[in-house]
Amino acid sequence: MFTGSDRFVDLTLRVLTGVIVAVLLVALALLLWNSLRPQGQNPTAVPLVEVEPKPAPKAESAPPAAPAKGEVLLNPGQVYRCVINGRTTFSEKPCPKNGAAEPPPAKR
Repeated sequence: MFTGSDRFVDLTLRVLTGVIVAVLLVALALLLWNSLRPQGQNPTAVPLVEVEPKPAPKAESAPPAAPAKGEVLLNPGQVYRCVINGRTTFSEKPCPKNGAAEPPPAKR
């Protein structure tokens, strides 16, 4: 009827089933224990203390927001071109006294 390998497979399946049933029973017992245990004070819990929020610091002047892609940053009619220490800059404000003012490039 049964050969040696059939008996080994049958025994292995029965042992595996027994182990799984035992693990499930232990897990069920732990869940039941945790649900029935009294919910007393936890001595290691950190006490909660209410803290007043800090007042927000006064904002002096917020930096300008980053421009969106393709946004014009300067008014084309009010652009100043300055050369300071050999470096050319463009600004909406007149050149400082230590910089040389140049006329903006001609429109094409």
